[in-house]
Amino acid sequence: MTSPPAFGLTVSQNHYLAAETTTMDAILRVTAVDIEDRSAVAAQAILLDCSDSMSMPPTKIAAARRAAAAAIDVLRDGTYFAIIEGTSHARMCYPATGMAIADKITKAQAKREVSAIVASGGTAMGSWLSMARDLFTAYPDAVRHALLLTDGRNEHETAAELDRVLTSCAGNFVCDARGIGEGWDPHELRRIVTALRGSADAVRSDAELAADFSALTEAAMAKTVPDLRIRVTAMPGTELSMLKQTHPSELDFTAGPARQEGLVWEFSTGSWAGGESRDYQVTLRIAREDTDPVAEDLQVAVVDLVTGDTDRCAAPRPVLVHWTRDPERFSLVDPDVAHYRRQAELDRAVNAGADAFNAGRHDDAAREWGRAIRLADESGNTEIRGRIDRVVDVIDVEQGIVRVKPNLSHGDVLALVVVSNESSRSESPRPDHQSGTAQGPPTPDITCPVCARISPGTDTLCVQCGQPLATP
Repeated sequence: MTSPPAFGLTVSQNHYLAAETTTMDAILRVTAVDIEDRSAVAAQAILLDCSDSMSMPPTKIAAARRAAAAAIDVLRDGTYFAIIEGTSHARMCYPATGMAIADKITKAQAKREVSAIVASGGTAMGSWLSMARDLFTAYPDAVRHALLLTDGRNEHETAAELDRVLTSCAGNFVCDARGIGEGWDPHELRRIVTALRGSADAVRSDAELAADFSALTEAAMAKTVPDLRIRVTAMPGTELSMLKQTHPSELDFTAGPARQEGLVWEFSTGSWAGGESRDYQVTLRIAREDTDPVAEDLQVAVVDLVTGDTDRCAAPRPVLVHWTRDPERFSLVDPDVAHYRRQAELDRAVNAGADAFNAGRHDDAAREWGRAIRLADESGNTEIRGRIDRVVDVIDVEQGIVRVKPNLSHGDVLALVVVSNESSRSESPRPDHQSGTAQGPPTPDITCPVCARISPGTDTLCVQCGQPLATP
């Protein structure tokens, strides 16, 4: 039997809370530490917008054909793949049914079919995603990935219809989305990739699309773990309020489907490649009882990483609370938590600026984008800083004083908003005693004297029942 993949898991939090506080935030860092040598079957679907607007100008549909061909070229032999033409309904471009197996012959056939696609029809992205989901169903153990390209809005189905499709697709495959031209909705693409654990971006020029499709396909080929789930087990009196990815981009998992049984929640994080590292924020609501002690560590939750039904991929980590009346302790904010709060504020400032600009309130846009550029600069978010530089002239970074560029294109605004949830990494020191990887000679595991659960030797509390553990 194949052993489960190995991941590192750390928890960063300030567990000191004022006695009347009932909300706890913690940052989880998850790192794939030993999965490079695992083998995985890949399944790839390319979803191309073939609506009427892709022919205006005709360079867009031509760029889509070239990009699909470039993605086909880098498919690893043996990969299952399909090309879907998307209009007001989905239609198979190649193969006629099911998915083909990539080799020299099938890739050449697929490129011939792609070269003949034409732009004609409407836009119903939910139908495209539904077809991809149905194709992927035949390959439950594969690393399943979809690429979606569109130039327009989802005008031929309702938001509720798209949401129902996303709910049915979530956890089944990862989808990256790209917008080309200036007629698409960045918030729509972000909705799709949040549910499907992917990335969204703008195509800055038709010429760069092929290189982007190749890079995204190669990245998908490098994945070796189809899905990793974060499992949060709350202690009685504690509820999960939120779980979101905070790096490399902010994706709120809370609203999407999650496995829940009693006080246990599980969230899909998507597929992983060796060496990948991502951060997540978990927020807990804690119902403090009058009998709960002050000035003691209490365990309020346990975090696990799992694949399949039961395969644990890292040592479980406790989330602790320590109620105190000492303001020097409870007034401290964990550096990682503080960093990602600033990244969320940066995202809000970018979007507020875009809303003001689109409404013709350029002074308000300058004020919000000025705040955003200061936050990006302070937090080292060079990607967002570079995008903001395309829409404003900077007068004073430290004061956040900028001027909206004259003749600013709508495309530059789209390119900024669609990635405004991308974050810089919090680089505060991680707590060694909670690390999921070795930090020196290993400490022997400890068996809990109450429930007999085996915990890592570096833990001070049992991860099952919260019993204090004696150091071996």
